[in-house]
Amino acid sequence: MKTTFTQTNPLLPSRDALALRDSLEAALTSRFPSWLAKWIGIYLTWLTGLAPTSTLGQPVLAGSEARSFAFTVAALILGSVATLFSPSLMITVVGGFALLHGMRSFSSVVGHHMTHGAKVIPGSPQLRRLLYDLISAAFLLPSFDAYKKDHQQHHAYAAGPDDADQQFIAYLGARFNGLSRFVLALLDPLFHLRFAKARLTGVLLTGPAWRRTVGIAVPLAVILLAPSAAVIAWLLTVIVRFQAATLMQWSTEHLWGQRPAGRSLVETATAVTFGRLLLPDPAAPGLWWKLPAYTFFRLILLSGDLPNHDLHHLGRGPWVNAPYIRTRLILEGKIELRQTTSISAMFRLAFDSAKAGKAPPRPPREMDSHRMLGM
Repeated sequence: MKTTFTQTNPLLPSRDALALRDSLEAALTSRFPSWLAKWIGIYLTWLTGLAPTSTLGQPVLAGSEARSFAFTVAALILGSVATLFSPSLMITVVGGFALLHGMRSFSSVVGHHMTHGAKVIPGSPQLRRLLYDLISAAFLLPSFDAYKKDHQQHHAYAAGPDDADQQFIAYLGARFNGLSRFVLALLDPLFHLRFAKARLTGVLLTGPAWRRTVGIAVPLAVILLAPSAAVIAWLLTVIVRFQAATLMQWSTEHLWGQRPAGRSLVETATAVTFGRLLLPDPAAPGLWWKLPAYTFFRLILLSGDLPNHDLHHLGRGPWVNAPYIRTRLILEGKIELRQTTSISAMFRLAFDSAKAGKAPPRPPREMDSHRMLGM
């Protein structure tokens, strides 16, 4: 008899989450030959953010920083070409999502982990910095130095009033204490204008001249060379859709404003982060529409190791093998991890926390243009 896992509390205990992951693996691979079942299992590990018990926390397919960068660049290039020059509406739409995934992945995976010393981009340190600043300028994303400066402050003061990320979110006018306010923030022109202003200022008015030139030349080339409808589609993706997707990711990344006083870094990280696993119950109805929906959500909003962002703040790496590390930590039982297992649960937890918490003070109307993070 199959067991249905229910959540009155959005947070599922570690052992229950692992049991749910094992049941999903068994349900989806039991009818297939072993070679195919292996690849289905790898896909499920990537999708859910948690590996099955059978792996014992050891990677079946080890992660690769260079591979992650290659996929990101491919998504940026192919997505841009498809969005700007495809004669097919379907390819244009798919290309827009590929471009959006590439931008989200470049910010929250490549840039994020480079600030922690990961060699995501192959080559010498100078080449890595050059490539990062070149690509980030082309898509109006922060420079490496600006990103690293604010991200270090984020880790030092995570989810507290001095957190640069939290201050920037407040500056944008985003509110997470209810679904209606959150949706209004996503649709608010002022939110998008402030966000776009910070991005443009960070690229066009700061940094070396060559980077500012790239920030001007790429959008100008798009406007001059692509059809007008394609230009609109590209700008909507690079500006509006990227910013909306980023806000949706931010909303559940931390329990904002909930930083406890006088705690260790590990205790603080545990208090303000949680695993955002995408782990449908195979015994519950709707599995076959949830899997593609979760896959889309994973690609666009929770790229890289973001389902396991709590492990990042706990200092448990390497990030490319985060799902396996989560399984190993659960099996060891030395730390009790907290996780949601559905899209609705992760938003419900974040919104409930925002309602119960004290809203952080709003920063000045004008902020340092560098504060536009990628977290």
